Amino acid sequence: MAHWHAMVTMCLHNDVTLAILDATTVTLGQKLRTFRDVTCSTFAMKKLRQEYNAQIHCDAKKAAAASTPTNQATPQGPNMTETQPQAVEQPTSLAGRLHATSGPFTW
Repeated sequence: MAHWHAMVTMCLHNDVTLAILDATTVTLGQKLRTFRDVTCSTFAMKKLRQEYNAQIHCDAKKAAAASTPTNQATPQGPNMTETQPQAVEQPTSLAGRLHATSGPFTW
């Protein structure tokens, strides 16, 4: 994961670093799925008391908002509450085509 993070945070990429980034992204995605399937399934997960209370509070707020009719549409953003390991596998080929250098850096 540290290697992948180092590659992602580089400011200037070339064809070689983009190829390495592609390979490490695929490997990271495989390892995250293995972690999810093997390691996470062996542990019983429970919410902390604070998380449980926050969930109850959130559910009560949603129920109150649903019971009051409004004429305005509520904006809805993307679902960011779940980790989506499949997003890690997004190819960087587009980034490679847009940002790769085709030769030595010149001014």
